[in-house]
Amino acid sequence: MQSALLVVQGLGLLALLTIAFSVVHGMSWRREVRHAVLGVCFGVGAVMAMMQPITVASGVIVDTRNLFIGFAGAFIGPIGAVFALIVGATARIVIGGSGLALGLTSMVMVSVIGTLWGLNRLRPPVMTPLLCVFMGLSFSLTLLLGLAVLRGPALQNYLPIIPFILLFNIGGSVIFGLLFERERRSARRERQLQKDAQLDPLTAAYNRRGLDKLYSDVMYMDEHFGRGLLLIDLDHFKKVNDTCGHAFGDEVLRAATKAIQSSVRAGDVVARIGGEEFVVLLPDLTKDAARRIGERIRTAINTAAGVEGITITASVGASFWEHGGRSLEAALKAADGSMYEAKRQGRDRMVFPDTEPR
Repeated sequence: MQSALLVVQGLGLLALLTIAFSVVHGMSWRREVRHAVLGVCFGVGAVMAMMQPITVASGVIVDTRNLFIGFAGAFIGPIGAVFALIVGATARIVIGGSGLALGLTSMVMVSVIGTLWGLNRLRPPVMTPLLCVFMGLSFSLTLLLGLAVLRGPALQNYLPIIPFILLFNIGGSVIFGLLFERERRSARRERQLQKDAQLDPLTAAYNRRGLDKLYSDVMYMDEHFGRGLLLIDLDHFKKVNDTCGHAFGDEVLRAATKAIQSSVRAGDVVARIGGEEFVVLLPDLTKDAARRIGERIRTAINTAAGVEGITITASVGASFWEHGGRSLEAALKAADGSMYEAKRQGRDRMVFPDTEPR
């Protein structure tokens, strides 16, 4: 009776975790943060499972915690596995007793097994019910530790519990493993759709929507230096399209995008906001550094985008400020004025104003 109750309680905890899994996976937090939070949630599930154990000997307890820790590795990944293990192991250390070493060993073992299931290169493309059965069986390998270590009355008390834990691991893996997999795939598709909505389909650079979203995240952070925005316009691009065709023009746009992306730093943002207009966000840098990046972009476009005997040049306008925030519209307006001044001066150049309007 006590063993059956253990299984029912564990299934109830897994049902609650499914809700938490869905909610957290739907958040727009950074991937590492989501995985850490989910790992803590699964660790708390393991702790709650330890609150109602079956005692087979003094200080030796049996419960359903290992499925929670195994799931953390399988459906969240290494970060989730580590956080779940830390939370669960801390609780087991607090509980103490003669079975502490056995309990911790089984938790580490199932954490490793779960993480192996979660590795992309080892993970099957689709989790089927049969694979979930094998997952549950692999998590149940930890039961062998009890068979190897326990002796006498402790072993006699342990043996009748094994079928119930085995049933819980397999049944829980099939029912909730498939639910976790579905929720994970659904959340991943949703994030991909959101990402695609912020990308230019031709060049894979950010579009105006993506630029609007990223601007406040990138340009309003506390920084040591200033912030810059570059507005880049390909010179005489309409003539290129009219002369060589739109397919050729598309190749030029893709080549220009690659040239810009190869000229900026890892944390900079490249967006295509119009037919032949690009924007680069430059957080946390000096004015001289922004100027160098702008010139590097102009030169790279000239080198990379010119094909089939046609030279492609670009006019670059800049906006730079050192103190306080500036709206995207204000930064674009300032850079637009500089860019048209570059056009007026003969194109294929960068204009970087010495002073910025406030």
